[in-house]
Amino acid sequence: MTQPLIESGDVTPFSGNSATPAGSYPAHNSGDLLVQFIHIDDDITAAGLIAPSAGPNSETLDISSTGSGGSGTSGPTNGIISWIASTNTGAGSLAWSLTASRAFVGHTAVVPSGEHAGVGTLSGYAGASGNVTNLPTPSWPIGAGEGGGTVLIGLSLDTDTISTTDPTGYTQIDNTTLGINISAIVAVRDAATTASETIASVNFTALSGPDSTSSIGIVVLGPSVGNWDQDGFRFGKDDGSESAHTWHAGQNVNVTLPAATPSILRIQASSSGDQPTQQMKLQCKKTSDPDSAYADVPVAP
Repeated sequence: MTQPLIESGDVTPFSGNSATPAGSYPAHNSGDLLVQFIHIDDDITAAGLIAPSAGPNSETLDISSTGSGGSGTSGPTNGIISWIASTNTGAGSLAWSLTASRAFVGHTAVVPSGEHAGVGTLSGYAGASGNVTNLPTPSWPIGAGEGGGTVLIGLSLDTDTISTTDPTGYTQIDNTTLGINISAIVAVRDAATTASETIASVNFTALSGPDSTSSIGIVVLGPSVGNWDQDGFRFGKDDGSESAHTWHAGQNVNVTLPAATPSILRIQASSSGDQPTQQMKLQCKKTSDPDSAYADVPVAP
């Protein structure tokens, strides 16, 4: 797989104070993956945060979750949704819902079509209540098919500011603070995931006046790198132009010809997923020789 690359230009931050937070997203194209995090100030429990029911074009949400690693009254409460765009879409927002007006901060990450294979395993919520300085990310096991992906983390801190200094192996993509109410970051792990690993928890740091924190994580899956498949072959006669010559036999039919007979061999190949990185080559041997005798056919200059 090819690890998805998520950078600052791929993330749209949003913030405000409302009972119906607007989760902003940028213009995007059909097939793009969008992951939206939202973080709510204190006194709102997970049950009091209601996620949108679908994407902007009624796309099915692949992930929809709310929760908190902090306390129910000291917050913060997090939410995450993801969807794959069904059509090209202009910038807009999705409506979340709260039981009361509260400050919120969030981020929407976009991974272009062809650079992802959707999302993998969602973590549980991590965090700590009270006056904490270390801001932990979740630890969670991922599946056998989730190697080569990118770990994407949304983390928030009630009341105070998150340091821009990253723990080893992680990079913040955005760090947004809404006054003295709530701060949130979105970050990625630099190393690609390995199949069936357990994502380890790391600590980000409160910059000043530590308070309660909460975080959530997801794996963005990388696209598969395809392999070449031979779909067919056909032996042609060297008796005309490229488009007008005739054939020795039908497609996928072996032929027996005198030695040194000029002939044309056409091969049809295809691939799935990303275009394979390996180069194609043609090999040959005498029928009486073992397979170990195959040798590359020289390519004409």
